[in-house]
Amino acid sequence: MFSSPTLKEGRLERHRALFFIASMRKAFSSFSWGSASFKQSLLENIALKLPTHKDGAIAYDLMEHFIRALEKQQIERIKALWDQRLKACKDIIQAKI
Repeated sequence: MFSSPTLKEGRLERHRALFFIASMRKAFSSFSWGSASFKQSLLENIALKLPTHKDGAIAYDLMEHFIRALEKQQIERIKALWDQRLKACKDIIQAKI
């Protein structure tokens, strides 16, 4: 289930903010930003799709968990890449000895 609430709660936790940014990018992807017909009212009426619980409350916990999982995946990919490069360097060093 998705909701389109108005954000009036002040500061956002980093993982929530990252989720909101991704949602905004998705919502704004159809804009022609160079257009002369741009109006602020157009932005004010954009609905962001956010996950909600069955009771209709915004699922902040799900947003945070999702972003943390994406970060963990990315860290694992980067670590694997650097492990591979380190091994290649060690192999080159060993081959010269």
